[in-house]
Amino acid sequence: MDKQGYVLKVLAVMKDARPIAEGLTYLIEKNTFDDKTLDVLVKILQYSLAKATSEIEKAKLGKATEIFKKLQQSETNQQQIDQKDIANLEEMITAI
Repeated sequence: MDKQGYVLKVLAVMKDARPIAEGLTYLIEKNTFDDKTLDVLVKILQYSLAKATSEIEKAKLGKATEIFKKLQQSETNQQQIDQKDIANLEEMITAI
């Protein structure tokens, strides 16, 4: 699942606790946001999680936190794979 998919999943969990989630979901589905904007949105959502006050919000938003952790791990794994691919390509170029 890519970053956009994870953010959409988080917004689906948050839609009852945060009414703006529905509008953001629509914008993301219409590809209005680029990766940098999605990164900012992730930070905003994480801040929102930290400021939740009711127990119901905390429970729902806690699920969103788990999703964000998976997203961050996925990005880290992808960066490692990309670095290995770049190194392999550089070796192939050098060999030629």
